[in-house]
Amino acid sequence: MHAMALDRLSDSLLQYGVTPFLLAGFTFLLTFIVVRSRTTKAYSNLPPRGPPEWPILGSLPSLAGDEMPHVIIANMAKKYGPMFSMRMGSFFTVVLSDFALIRQAFAKSSDDFSDRPKITMIEHVAKGKGLIVSYFGQMQQEHRRFSLSALRSLGMGKFRMEETIAEEARHLALSFASRKSQPFLPFHDIVVSVSNIISYLSFGKRFDYEDEAFKGILEAVFESFEIGEIAGLFNFIPFLRFMPGSGAGRMLELQAKFDKYMKPMVKTISEERVPGSPTCYVEMYADQILEAEKENPGKHTFSDQNMFHAVADLFVAGTETTATTLKWSLLYMILNEKVQEKVHEELNNVIGRDRLPSLRDRPNLPYTEATLLEIQRFSTITPLGVPHAPVEDTVLNGYDIPKGTVIIPNLWAVHHDPELWEKPDEFNPERFLDRETNQVRQREEMIPFSIGRRKCLGEQLAKVELFLFFTHIVHRFKLSAPEDRPPPTLKARLGATTNPEPFDICATLIDTMI
Repeated sequence: MHAMALDRLSDSLLQYGVTPFLLAGFTFLLTFIVVRSRTTKAYSNLPPRGPPEWPILGSLPSLAGDEMPHVIIANMAKKYGPMFSMRMGSFFTVVLSDFALIRQAFAKSSDDFSDRPKITMIEHVAKGKGLIVSYFGQMQQEHRRFSLSALRSLGMGKFRMEETIAEEARHLALSFASRKSQPFLPFHDIVVSVSNIISYLSFGKRFDYEDEAFKGILEAVFESFEIGEIAGLFNFIPFLRFMPGSGAGRMLELQAKFDKYMKPMVKTISEERVPGSPTCYVEMYADQILEAEKENPGKHTFSDQNMFHAVADLFVAGTETTATTLKWSLLYMILNEKVQEKVHEELNNVIGRDRLPSLRDRPNLPYTEATLLEIQRFSTITPLGVPHAPVEDTVLNGYDIPKGTVIIPNLWAVHHDPELWEKPDEFNPERFLDRETNQVRQREEMIPFSIGRRKCLGEQLAKVELFLFFTHIVHRFKLSAPEDRPPPTLKARLGATTNPEPFDICATLIDTMI
């Protein structure tokens, strides 16, 4: 009924000379008002409302300011409660800033909030495919199950991956050592080394640091993450993606650049494999296509196109998040010299100077492990996680949650909750140590990889990478800031993840053990 009325009104306005552009804006505004009124009338028990709302923009203006959005939202929770709702552009949104609520919503035993919202980045850029942003359903379930099994069989998070990661850590250390204690920006070295780990799992090989295709892929990935802040606005006001400077056009260009290098690589590996003897994820997926078609002809979701989306997600997620965490780890070490000294002392006492750390040493390195946990807590590089959505109309904490609602878990708020952490804004690894046993104290509130059925697929791999890269570098080098420059800032750069501002380091080789 509303659609017919809008059509009749549009025809009348065109007859009176209203331009199509103005008509589009007018139609959008009316549609927005209609949709908004439907939402509020159909559900009388919605979560408490948050900040004031503006026409079309909703509460988005309240997110503007000097602080990061996740900090602003955490402060909102102090006023409106740990669970509140607001309209972000045309999307009804519920923010969760409390660990118990996030755990309740994303519990492993339930799929209630296992969908993804139809925001612009998911709907129009990623097309709702892949392993991370795919919509809930057969494809998401089949691909997650297959990918977990495939990665585990390839050694994800196990000792058999240690040799590969240790080799990349050696390349990274050689690159650091080549600077001969002179200041340098370590970001490129870290990214390439980390990316080669997921490349080995995905493609069965590592890349040379100067490989043109490899460099092109990485450039596209990291620029996409960097413009995430700009692109964030058109996520919630979809028509803005057509406006100059929205970031949407550049995002599509970067996706095309990524595809240009990645698709031929995936295609070649798939076609040249030996069927039945897979050595990497692409080969396992290609075999899976044949197996699925044999068992359920035409009733499965495995295809060449979906293989590319899955591999692309693995590569991007396996590169950016771990590399960003390692950047923060170096920054925290040069800004917290006593912590670095304690880690180095523990490594010397347990490992000695005639070998390098291994995974088998982890139980005997509690302070080092605690430091890695504190790095992840303090930085929280995906502060608002990946947005969820309810599969159907549901209830959370006694409130109605309509299907399609954008659910935002504020992981940063959990990691900086003074009710959970003493002096949460201080960097202190000892919060993860038991005072009596001096052993690592695991905390369920530590959720850098999110929680529940759609938590990060590569959590175990990331933990192994962080441990080996971090310990190999700190064991070999004394890390410091250049003496003739101002100390680096802890201020983060907001994109799809929170990266540190670029900073130079001096890496002084402690001995010749490379």
